Amino acid sequence: MLVIGSQTADCGWFTTPEQEAGQDFISGQYDRAAQKFVDPYRKGVAQYRAGEFQKAAASFAQVTRAEVREDAQYNLGNARFQLGDLLGAIAAYRDVLKHNPQHQDAAYNLALAQSMLPQDQQEQIAAEEKQNQADKSKQAGDDKTDKQQSQSQKQRSKDSQQQQDKQEQQDKKQQDQQQSSDSKQQQDKQEQQDKKQQSDSSKQEQQDKKQQ
Repeated sequence: MLVIGSQTADCGWFTTPEQEAGQDFISGQYDRAAQKFVDPYRKGVAQYRAGEFQKAAASFAQVTRAEVREDAQYNLGNARFQLGDLLGAIAAYRDVLKHNPQHQDAAYNLALAQSMLPQDQQEQIAAEEKQNQADKSKQAGDDKTDKQQSQSQKQRSKDSQQQQDKQEQQDKKQQDQQQSSDSKQQQDKQEQQDKKQQSDSSKQEQQDKKQQ
């Protein structure tokens, strides 16, 4: 619940509406405090204390401040419980426990509200909870399968890339070897041609000498 500290200023000239509302709240004038509070959480607490549960529920439902969001949702459940809206209270308590499974008061009130429902509604809620658990388990399994498939796909892509890189290296090696072989053959052929030219030149020189 909201804890409002005492105010040091006694003169209304130096107090804000929120401070005046706080003073009314501390003095037990919850109706007046609820009219002056602007913050929906503080307004809801004052309305709840004043027994205006319908208004309190509406105020708690409007709370967006993160630091009191859990308390507001819990008090929303309490206000709905006071109104006899057991299903609404159960929904609010479940929301609290969804974000904070260790909230003992919400767990106790949830069990209490559920026990007050007619038997057929209790069975329906139990069936819904069982289905929700099954859906969660299925979703967890699907997520695990998706993760495994994603990892398998990544591994296949990695293996394929490695195979491609290996093939490219082999192709490059073969190409280099072929180029080297071609170059050697060209070199040998050129040497043979050079030798033949030298031989032909020597023969020509010998013939020239004979003729002389």
